Amino acid sequence: MNRKIWIQEMTWKEVEEALSEGRDVIIIPIGSIEQHGYHLPLGSDTYVAIALAEDAALKTGALITPPIWFGWSPHHMALPGTINIRPEVLIEFLYDILTSLIKHGFRKFVIING
Repeated sequence: MNRKIWIQEMTWKEVEEALSEGRDVIIIPIGSIEQHGYHLPLGSDTYVAIALAEDAALKTGALITPPIWFGWSPHHMALPGTINIRPEVLIEFLYDILTSLIKHGFRKFVIING
């Protein structure tokens, strides 16, 4: 039985096997690259989303997509390192990801926004 949780670490055959075992739940962790004061790294939101996704997947057997590291952060653009994308770009990006996953047999989706 295949117990990998990150699809980017799996072969297409392992994903097919996981789906045939009924593992049709997939988690999409999303964060932003933005400031968090002087004490936390820019990737903190994504790191939190990854940790939550891994914990949930290990407890439930769900799979996880690679994280999306970028989000809408215009309010942080005055601070160096912030990467901002427009909301409509993020929505279209998620739409394409979900459409691909549905085509392959995933039926339940959990989006964790860090």
